[in-house]
Amino acid sequence: MLKDFAIFALVWLGARFAWGVDLDAFHAGLFRLVAEGRGSLLGSALIVVCTLLLISYLCGTLRWYGPLYLLSRITFELSQLVLVCISCDAVILWFVNGINLWAQLGPLVASLPFLTFGASCYGFWMYDFNYPLQDRVLRNLAIPVISGLVVAVASFL
Repeated sequence: MLKDFAIFALVWLGARFAWGVDLDAFHAGLFRLVAEGRGSLLGSALIVVCTLLLISYLCGTLRWYGPLYLLSRITFELSQLVLVCISCDAVILWFVNGINLWAQLGPLVASLPFLTFGASCYGFWMYDFNYPLQDRVLRNLAIPVISGLVVAVASFL
């Protein structure tokens, strides 16, 4: 998980200082994109999650454990990275601009990384029902909760 924080920090610092990207304009464009394409974003993400669940089930049933583990691992790491990026970005946006990213995304769009994370956990469970996911799931779900609490508490102060 430390690598996800390092990736976010390097990308954020690189975009902000090395490449001179205006992050306020980037976030405004991102919010506009999410607002305009909310339906298609939700539909395509749900199709991806359902496809991931179906492929995990088929690979587990057919005992193709190599592709199942690879698919589960890739989606787990990507969803973990997205959760860390959204959580860190929410805290930074709140303290820099006073924008609540969790409220801007809305509950449906904000839940998509969690759904992908859950689908990858299902793939790990199909791979091996004794796979040690408890500590990783708890850490990954604690980061957005802590981020949301920081933003909520800071908004009342």
